Amino acid sequence: MPIRTSFLDAFCNHPAGVAVITATGNDGPVGITSSSVISISADPAVLAFSLQSRRGSAAAIATATSFLVHLAHSENAQLAATFATRGAVRFGDDMEWSFLETGEPGRG
Repeated sequence: MPIRTSFLDAFCNHPAGVAVITATGNDGPVGITSSSVISISADPAVLAFSLQSRRGSAAAIATATSFLVHLAHSENAQLAATFATRGAVRFGDDMEWSFLETGEPGRG
C-alpha cells in the first residue's frame, strides 16, 4: 500500500489524536503519550506533535534521529495510560515490544 494511502487511512480512523511516541535514547528505549498528534499533509506524509518537557523521555525523543508514532485506539487505552504515568514500566518483557533495524521500539 502506498505511504500516502496508509497515512490517510491511519488518520481517517484516528480522530482522537492520542498516540504513544517511542524512540531509543542514549539510555535505551523511551516513550511518551501525546494527545496532540495531528496530520499536516498527506502528500508528502507529514504529522506534528508537541513535547512538553526538555527532560527525560521528551528530551530523548526531541533529540533522537528517528522515532515511531503509534496511533492509539480505544483498545490501547491502558498502553497510553502507562506511557502517560511518570515512572511506569514502559518496556517490560510482557509488553510485546520489538526493535526495528533502525533502533526504534515497535509493537507486535
